[in-house]
Amino acid sequence: MIEMAKRGVGGEALLAYVEANPIVTKLDPETIVYLNDLGVPENVVAAMIRKADADQPQPAPAENQATQGAPVASTPAPPAQTQPAPPPSAPPADDNYFHRSLAPYGDWIYDGRHGWVWRPTVAAVDTGWRPYCHGGRWIYSDVGWYWHSTYSWGWAPFHYGRWHRSSIHGWYWVPGYRWSPAWVHWRSSNIYCGWAPLPPGCDYVTGVGYMWHGSRVSVGFHFGLSHHHYTYCDYAYLRHRRLHRHRVRDNDVTIVHNETKVVNNHITENNTTIINNGVPPELVEKKTREPVRKVRIR
Repeated sequence: MIEMAKRGVGGEALLAYVEANPIVTKLDPETIVYLNDLGVPENVVAAMIRKADADQPQPAPAENQATQGAPVASTPAPPAQTQPAPPPSAPPADDNYFHRSLAPYGDWIYDGRHGWVWRPTVAAVDTGWRPYCHGGRWIYSDVGWYWHSTYSWGWAPFHYGRWHRSSIHGWYWVPGYRWSPAWVHWRSSNIYCGWAPLPPGCDYVTGVGYMWHGSRVSVGFHFGLSHHHYTYCDYAYLRHRRLHRHRVRDNDVTIVHNETKVVNNHITENNTTIINNGVPPELVEKKTREPVRKVRIR
């Protein structure tokens, strides 16, 4: 199952495999979480749980215990150890930490432009997957809009480094060492708000501001981002736990994108801590008629 997921076998094929093969080992909570981290669809995991319950072997009579049976499908084992998420004040010391921590959840690929990059298995399983859209939600905090990931590996790629969308590999992550509640670029209109992962080459320098490949840029700079990099949604769904189900569909993104403007000053600092201002919480409250409560992250 794990190898099939890593090689990009889709959910329909995974489900068919589960239905056609017996499963003799029940899935424990750790394995279920691991399958979610890899992007195995919920309906496939649910089918595995039901199948494991139905396929539990009955105790064999003593004289038949040595009989060899047909091969059966086994459930995947989660990684032996999952690295704990480091606090924002203690960034990883080097790339080796990222390599060890993220290897169970994706593949490290060498890219000619960016060196060693990491592609999550979920991006291979679901070709429509995108960072800061699936597997998490936005929370307003004391450091601005914070991306709260539901993936075990989410502590690193959504708060350090940059994301790049490749025509060959899809979305992959380029390691970095400065923490932020989310490295994204914001846009908004009267109806929609949107964000895109900041790309490699974009940096934020204390006392200077945004840089693009070593050069300072002006307010409203687009960093080479186009409409297909952005996730857009109605303000009502900005904090939704299933945000990806309510985003603007791909066919309509161009129209929405052209109606939005860059949210200026969306990243600031407070004692060297990155603040992801994004869309004003007052605007979200006005649009949704619901309070935006601030939670403490730091």
